[in-house]
Amino acid sequence: MNKKHLGNDVSVMIGKMFKDKDFKAKVMDNVEKREMASLLKKLREKESLSQAALAEKASVAQSVIARIESSNSSVLPSLSLYSQIVSSMGYHLKLVASKN
Repeated sequence: MNKKHLGNDVSVMIGKMFKDKDFKAKVMDNVEKREMASLLKKLREKESLSQAALAEKASVAQSVIARIESSNSSVLPSLSLYSQIVSSMGYHLKLVASKN
């Protein structure tokens, strides 16, 4: 089997898997966690803050910052916690709704 053919097979399989609402929801949760983690880390680094310094500014434990940035947690941080952390760096969290 050549690579091009294998790629097509994988695309078809992924397409079928995304028709399963539970599977799609789990994938999207993972994407959201990674996006939140990436944004927090970028903002923290832009402000030249260590995780410990950001944690102190946000009045949370350093492990909270590390857990969010790692995106390995099984739970997304609450919007209020994420907002608290982002706000401590002088940023405003804006939530945008879009229709699928």
